[in-house]
Amino acid sequence: RIRAYCSVYLDLDSSYSIWGYGNIGRQCFHLLNSAGIKVSSIYDSNIRGKQEKNIPVLYPHEALLLQKTSKILISTTKYQNEIQKKLEALGLEQGKDYYIFAELVHKICCGYYSQNR
Repeated sequence: RIRAYCSVYLDLDSSYSIWGYGNIGRQCFHLLNSAGIKVSSIYDSNIRGKQEKNIPVLYPHEALLLQKTSKILISTTKYQNEIQKKLEALGLEQGKDYYIFAELVHKICCGYYSQNR
């Protein structure tokens, strides 16, 4: 069922990169995984060079971001504005190339709970 609610806001055939892999990033990963949405990479400046759940953790450098091989979900609230500015400076658009996870999960939860009262 969660896949149906995600499909309202996300392209289920696209792959996604999660920017930030703290507690919220892990929640983001589990939501996408539960909905059967592919996570291709994780961007994080602090834990790069590892793999989490067989997904590479990469440093978010400009060349990689400009390849646009996946859509980006910003999961960190602490650095959200800074990341948004960086992505927009590279010509990426919110709602097309990247999404804010906190806003997305709010919409998905509101949709889910309003249908299941």
